[in-house]
Amino acid sequence: MSVSVDISWKSLNKHGEELCGDKVEVLKTKDSEIVILADGMGSGVKANILATLTSKILGTMFREGASIESCVGTIAKTLPVCRVREVAYATFSILQIFHNGEAYLVEFDNPLCIFVRDGKIMNYLQQTYLYPTDFDTLIYASQLLQADAIRYGVEHFRRNRGRCMGAIVWQLNDCWPVISWSSIDYCGRWKALHYAEKRFFAPLLLSCEEEGMMTQEADMNREHFTFEKSIRLNVANETREEQKVQVSWAVRNGKAKVLRHGGVTELCVPALTSVWLDKVMLPEIDVFSEYVSYELKKEGEVVSEGTVIFSYPKYFRYEDPELSWRTEGDEIVVSAAAYAKSVEIQNEAEDFVLSDNYFDLNGGEKRVKIVSGKAEGVKVRSVYDIR
Repeated sequence: MSVSVDISWKSLNKHGEELCGDKVEVLKTKDSEIVILADGMGSGVKANILATLTSKILGTMFREGASIESCVGTIAKTLPVCRVREVAYATFSILQIFHNGEAYLVEFDNPLCIFVRDGKIMNYLQQTYLYPTDFDTLIYASQLLQADAIRYGVEHFRRNRGRCMGAIVWQLNDCWPVISWSSIDYCGRWKALHYAEKRFFAPLLLSCEEEGMMTQEADMNREHFTFEKSIRLNVANETREEQKVQVSWAVRNGKAKVLRHGGVTELCVPALTSVWLDKVMLPEIDVFSEYVSYELKKEGEVVSEGTVIFSYPKYFRYEDPELSWRTEGDEIVVSAAAYAKSVEIQNEAEDFVLSDNYFDLNGGEKRVKIVSGKAEGVKVRSVYDIR
């Protein structure tokens, strides 16, 4: 048996520091690949020096033919220990992958590694979206998958108020860089889920219970199969006052052009309740090129909105939205020439916090305020770009 090993990593400096406190060394022997990750105590220059020394010493010992057990034993005995915290000044993990397919992992006070086998993460991802062809797109798509999953659950709970009286999302943030359920990462950056939480936890929420390819028992092995295509809108009111609102929806094509307008429904939603609208069957909708948009207005202002498709996103024929952006004062204005799903706005430093992000655009423009971060090296993309 022979295996091929792909190794990649990215180091993140602590805010305000010029150097990273982590150090990665990659070595090759006749029968294996070795990856060493050392983490110096603290941050910045001191941590970088400690991590570099640890990784270099381990690397040198491996090159001289020392066994992994000998390397770990030597380092564990010689690393200085902090008198206050009673932990070593540097921690480390060593992964040795042999060409016969076996692997050996040693961890010395580092956070436990995340071991993914049988392609589980990618398997779940490819069930929904097109398979990403680069790491950056993979991160984007995986964040959308997380946001979609939690949004789907919370909106369901809110539609069924009375049977379910609340939801708490796990989890808020991370205490170290890691793949996790958090909506804010270790560096304080908002993931797609955190922006989605602002929308689906809003006091007034319009959500859609759709029936389509993802909810029906569609037989993908048949050339033709039939399944229900419908929407049922719901308004959830978590305020302590009755709310007078207007609900509207429309069927649109990939260019975001309205093909059918569902009209406007006036509603009085009692305090602390949710109200269903009538179910609408859409048997003629083209699930691969048409979608439904919906919005909730109060006193003429849109307070909740969304879109829904009736196929898996990887099958929907998104048009190129030709996304563009410009700044006006403390705002970024994003423009789209077609339907743009899950629009991401990101700057070069990847530290933007905006009033909204990862939103849907039915063509036209949307303005978002810059809460923090500089509008330098800004990039915009949507689900159309997952390929």
